[in-house]
Amino acid sequence: MTATRDEVLGWVDELLAVKTSGDYSPIGLLVEGRAEGRRVALAVSAHLEVIERAASWGADALLVHHGFFWKGEPQLLAGWRKARIKALLEADMTLASYHLPLDGHPEVGNNACLADLLGGFPAEGRRPFAKAGGQPIGLLATGEARPLTSILAALERGLGATGIVFPYGPEAVHTVAIVSGGGASYYEEARALGAQLFLTGEAREPNMAEARETGTHFIAAGHYNTETLGIQALGARLGARFPGVEVRFFAAPNPV
Repeated sequence: MTATRDEVLGWVDELLAVKTSGDYSPIGLLVEGRAEGRRVALAVSAHLEVIERAASWGADALLVHHGFFWKGEPQLLAGWRKARIKALLEADMTLASYHLPLDGHPEVGNNACLADLLGGFPAEGRRPFAKAGGQPIGLLATGEARPLTSILAALERGLGATGIVFPYGPEAVHTVAIVSGGGASYYEEARALGAQLFLTGEAREPNMAEARETGTHFIAAGHYNTETLGIQALGARLGARFPGVEVRFFAAPNPV
C-alpha cells in the first residue's frame, strides 16, 4: 500500500502527538514538496549532504530529528541555510522534523530506544523525567543489577562507540537515567532521583568532577550517536504501517 505525503505526515504527527508538544523549532512539516509519499528518507539532521543523497535516491520526503528554524538563530535564508532550502525545492522534496517528540516517545523515542539497547531495563521499570518544551523527554529506568562493562559493551555494539566515560559509580548498576543529545543539564536532577548512571550525548566541563564527587557513572556517547536510534525506529514503524512505502535511513556520522 503506497501513501501520499499527507497520509505519511498525518500518521507520524499522530504517533508522536505533535499537537500537544512544545519545542525549540517547528515540529512536523517544514518544507512542502510533491504530494507523493512512496519513498521516505530518514536522517538525524537535515544537512545539505543528506538532502542531496536523499534526492539522488528519489525521496519524496525526508524526515529528520534536527530540522530548521531554531529559536534564537538567524531566520535569514542566506549562505548554507539558503543552499539547504534550495536543494529541497529543486528536488521537490518534503522536509519534516521531529525533535523533542522523538526524544520522549515511550516506544520509538531516542531515550526509550537507548534503554532497549542497554537491555535489562523493562518498560514497567521506566518513568519519565527531564522536562523540555513542557513535557518530559528523559527516562529513569530501573532493572536488574549489572556491571558498567556490560552497559558499555551494549553501547559499543549498538552505537559503535561509548564516547566519554567517567566511571565513578557503584560496581553494580540497577538505575540509569537517559537523556539523549545535549542532556547534560539534567544530570543533577537524575542523581537526585537515584540514578547510579547517567547516559547522554554530550558532556559539560564540570561533569567529571561531579561524577567523581558523587559516586556516579557518567557517559556521553555522542550527540549524533545517541539520536540515531529513534528516527530509525520511527522508520521501521512507518514501513510496517505503509508496506508499499520504501524507507531508508541515511547515516551521516558526526564525532560530536
